[in-house]
Amino acid sequence: MRWIDGDARVLDPSAPADLVLCTGNAFMHIGTDELVETLDHLRRSLTPGGALAFETRNPAHREWKNWTPDQTTHVRPAAFGTFTEWLEVTSVCPGVVVFDSHNLFANGTDRIFTSALYFRTETELIEALGAAGFEHVEVMGTWEGDPVAARHRLLIVLATTGVTTTS
Repeated sequence: MRWIDGDARVLDPSAPADLVLCTGNAFMHIGTDELVETLDHLRRSLTPGGALAFETRNPAHREWKNWTPDQTTHVRPAAFGTFTEWLEVTSVCPGVVVFDSHNLFANGTDRIFTSALYFRTETELIEALGAAGFEHVEVMGTWEGDPVAARHRLLIVLATTGVTTTS
């Protein structure tokens, strides 16, 4: 087994993998314009029958509604001292939520990191994976394999390439 750390660009299609795993909702950072190209590169980087697995947040759950300072403020210890962090949503458009992550340090400095997350529906995921050439796509609502439902926070995706046979 060999682990490769990086985004899709570090994968070499001439040395295909059996499995590509995207963790920590990293998939949500792939913008609309680069989605199919990224998925196509991932598919080409897999062996025949290889799998792409990832989790992403379920847009029907509307988790960003809870990303308020009141609900996300935490004080964290660090090597340099404690700091306070919280989230604040700044924009909600169809499929994209933009938010600021605040890090308030003891000296009063507030470091703000802005992020955009792309929330895709089960149908959008299946269509994008199909457009990229994945032949089999399964989307589940839980790690236990339950069907997708609005009450489920995540979408768990497993997409596989076709198996080529030699005659």
